[in-house]
Amino acid sequence: MRIQWGLLTVLAVAAPLVMASPASARKPITYKVPSGGRLVVPHSSITDGAKVVIRRAKGPAAPAGQTALGRPVQLRVAHGRLVGPVTLVLPYRGTIKTYGMPLNRTVALSYYDGKDKVWRTVDAKVNRKRHEIRARITHFSWWNPFSWDWGSIILRLDQRVGELRGARTAPAKCESGVPVPSWVADTITNNGADLQLRTCAEGQDDNVVIQIVNNRPYGMVLRYGAPVKWGWHQPADGDSAAQWVATSVMDQIVTGDELYLPPLKAASVGIPKGSWFFAQFQAAPNEQTAFADFMAFIMDELDTRLIRPQMFGKIASECSEQIKPTKTGMPTVQKDPTGWAKALSKCVLRVLPELLDAGYLDKVSVGNLTRITEVMSGVSKGAEIGALLGRFADTVIGWGAFGDMSGNASFSVRPKADPIPSTPNTPTTPTTPTTPTTPTTPTTPTTPTTPTTPTTPTPPATRTIVVDNRVTNGGSQMREDTPAYLSNAMRNFCKRDGCALAGTDMGSGAQITAECTAIGNRTTNGQDNSSIDDGNPGLYTSTRWYGIRWGDGRFGYISEVWIRSDFRGGLGLRGC
Repeated sequence: MRIQWGLLTVLAVAAPLVMASPASARKPITYKVPSGGRLVVPHSSITDGAKVVIRRAKGPAAPAGQTALGRPVQLRVAHGRLVGPVTLVLPYRGTIKTYGMPLNRTVALSYYDGKDKVWRTVDAKVNRKRHEIRARITHFSWWNPFSWDWGSIILRLDQRVGELRGARTAPAKCESGVPVPSWVADTITNNGADLQLRTCAEGQDDNVVIQIVNNRPYGMVLRYGAPVKWGWHQPADGDSAAQWVATSVMDQIVTGDELYLPPLKAASVGIPKGSWFFAQFQAAPNEQTAFADFMAFIMDELDTRLIRPQMFGKIASECSEQIKPTKTGMPTVQKDPTGWAKALSKCVLRVLPELLDAGYLDKVSVGNLTRITEVMSGVSKGAEIGALLGRFADTVIGWGAFGDMSGNASFSVRPKADPIPSTPNTPTTPTTPTTPTTPTTPTTPTTPTTPTTPTTPTPPATRTIVVDNRVTNGGSQMREDTPAYLSNAMRNFCKRDGCALAGTDMGSGAQITAECTAIGNRTTNGQDNSSIDDGNPGLYTSTRWYGIRWGDGRFGYISEVWIRSDFRGGLGLRGC
């Protein structure tokens, strides 16, 4: 009961019988919640003789669009009932990404409505310093703090808006109903919203079929991680003539170990059983795909019926410096898409007279192409160049500006057979008993020494390694990053895309057990979009990943970039 101080004296004199009961005058009982938190129960809020029962358990699943920030706690009363409000304080764990939203709009306290089988949010106060959330509650149930997963919500929204404006497309379709072949241990695919590649797996004639959708408005090249039966992409029928020519040219440029993935088109690969142990298929744009996209972009306003496809080859040979990938495999266009577009446009302007003389273009197309490329190269001044370059950078090579190159444009296949333990030379040991008659000769013991072949399994079974979770901070310093974690795929952004192993967050100094190594996505602790840290001695980039056995038996991967430098290099561990 809330009483103003001025009224308290009046009540005490005029009505001395209106006093708090002895039970309500006693101090509230504070119960500790397992794994952190507390429940404060005034005596007046619970019947006499009642007992509060508290337990932490898995509880009901988290609601859609939210992430649990701890294990749910179940509250109930035995031998009595709750008759008034109590205070519940629960910790929340992890670094909360608010994406610009207020913290109290991101972290929420909810209870589980058993009747309607839904989680319902209550008013609560968030203590940022203590990582706690507090609320006055009037009934017992399952309770837990949650955060709105603004990242995935934004991605799904971006996907839907992108589909409406033609910059995204629908998920990959696995509709045959045929499961993957029995020789496959697992496939790691992801058909989630706003990924570069949306993929799913099925079977056909003892092959693994990976259905693919390029979910971007620019082309990419898929590099095969194992021999394939086929690689196919949806034809460019119905597209603009410029895009049809661009696709035809890229089909000629890619090697036999690659597949061109046209913008916003479906594709598939068929993978047969082989002697390989793990196959990672990685897709990415490069200078050649950006060149094809660029030409399709600036030719959209031309009468492409009057353009001969050989024009592409001529421009490609004359402007090879602009479309040649770097030795590191990282496209130079990624760091400066508009600068790259200007340089290529200037080169195209130089080649146009030759294209006209060779009959690859008519005079009208040359005039239009000259106008567009002059704008793109900066010869013409004014707002038009900003609009064109901005649109080009956004819709064609937005991957350069937004870091899609480091995204999850990959999938993998692992067969059940592990060739490493099977050493056919092991049976040579039984031949040793054929010479027991001459044990005196020292040469006999030397024959058993020959089976050095079984030393193939001598790679250490496990190694304890130490985490270094720091990223570059300018030209010379390092800083601790958001926690490292294990994932069930050798790729980045698994927390965003649902392939992270829950509860495996780690900071620098954590010790983990490595079992094997493999090659996966490129990872760096530096800034690809800036040269500020190029001279930082702590800058490190690698495609090697360690296979880690977590304490509870789960298996996952971590890039060696997040491992201390003296534990990098593979440590002689076997292949994953």
